[in-house]
Amino acid sequence: MRILATFLLIFMIQCSQKKNAEFCSVGGEELSPIVDSWSAIYQESGRKVPQHEARGNRTAAPALASRICNLAFVSDALPSEDLDLITRKLGRTPGAIPIAVEIIAFAVPKSFPVDSLSVEQIKSIFGSGEEDASALGLPPGKISAFGINSASDRYFWLKGALGIRAFSDRVKEMSGPLTLMDRVAVTSYGIGYGRPLEANGVKLLDISKDGRVLGIKSTDYPFRRYYFAYVTEKTPDTKAFLEFVLSDRGQKALLPSGLYPLPDSVLIKAREELARQ
Repeated sequence: MRILATFLLIFMIQCSQKKNAEFCSVGGEELSPIVDSWSAIYQESGRKVPQHEARGNRTAAPALASRICNLAFVSDALPSEDLDLITRKLGRTPGAIPIAVEIIAFAVPKSFPVDSLSVEQIKSIFGSGEEDASALGLPPGKISAFGINSASDRYFWLKGALGIRAFSDRVKEMSGPLTLMDRVAVTSYGIGYGRPLEANGVKLLDISKDGRVLGIKSTDYPFRRYYFAYVTEKTPDTKAFLEFVLSDRGQKALLPSGLYPLPDSVLIKAREELARQ
């Protein structure tokens, strides 16, 4: 089934991009808004933008390996099996360039009795479906956990970051992050997750790990990840667009979507990596 689904995805991408196959990109749905934003700004000067298909991170490897596109934007590093597929087909490993930072915060109502939870406590709430606050060493009450679409990339990444196979059936699925935050805000012992920009009317928890209490601004905060661009061929159009993505203006364009610019040290290395390719 997975092989069939992959071929169907490739077919859809091929059909939709026949007119612009020389400059196109694929990737995760989480990146679609920011790629659209980058393209709108970049196009102001009359420059050519990639035709982008946001059909999920798993479309990146087959599309790159089949030379359908030479550029992919993904919300997590490609796994080794995907890189192996591309390398076998093309005879070279694609360059991976970090392009943005995403932070996922755990939100609770302002009346929530504590300001931090440990990774293990969060794992128990979302993975085991623990509802008894006392069992977690918290003031008594019944915890209500909320999540978003279990088919979303954010869901898959977060369960991996927590080290669980799936969220518990007790986690109530919301239609989107803003609806989730609204629900958390009015639920006395509610907890959910989302980007800090999405968190209105709630407070964001610090996370305790390995004896340290980490806020969302800490570089060691456990629920943060880099977004990447993978490039198989550095054409002039591809290189110019990625140079814009890594420019000061391109990085500032991340903020309205709730993403964060790369740290200075990472940004410098990313620009050097692009220049070397």
